Amino acid sequence: MYMADLEVNINDGVATLIMNRPEVRNALSMEMRGLMDEALHQLEFDENIRCVVLSGAGDHFMAGGDVRQMHEYLSTHDGQEIQRYFLHRIHDLHPIMFSMRRMSKPIVAKVRGAAAGAGVSLAAACDLVIAEEDAFFTLAYCHIGTTPDGSSSFHLPRAIGIKRALEMTLLGDRYTARQMSDMGLVNFVIPSNELDQETDKIVARLARG
Repeated sequence: MYMADLEVNINDGVATLIMNRPEVRNALSMEMRGLMDEALHQLEFDENIRCVVLSGAGDHFMAGGDVRQMHEYLSTHDGQEIQRYFLHRIHDLHPIMFSMRRMSKPIVAKVRGAAAGAGVSLAAACDLVIAEEDAFFTLAYCHIGTTPDGSSSFHLPRAIGIKRALEMTLLGDRYTARQMSDMGLVNFVIPSNELDQETDKIVARLARG
């Protein structure tokens, strides 16, 4: 099922959600937020779905919010309009996280390339994270003068501990898949050319129950 910014493929009880904006590293658009929330809600109540995979089109998982869209808005608006805009964007993201955590079926993040900002939030909200060995993770909010959204401040400390979560938040450094595995966020680190195959094996096991 193709829905512009989000593609949904269903096969043998596994639903794969593909964030589909590869030209901007799958940066999260307002349209994508709405589509993801709708898709997750439908999958939750589909008895034929046993497992959900979240991935990104192209070479990256997800590079966070669409900074270009933000910049365009900031350059044409001011004051309370900007405040309302950012609050609206944040509030539109949180229902996705609620849907993911309510989901009675396991959700697996398949991470290739960059998982940045809200991309880390989405990965942390999943039940399992499978990453290619060349993947990297960064919150990066501090580099653009914002604070973490999308539940990363909730899920990250529970996965990697409060001190490590604060380190990622306050310094905005980049971490390899292996580092994130050692810290506790990533479950499996897979050679890049085997990521699809190994992910399929793991989710097939989950779908079989």
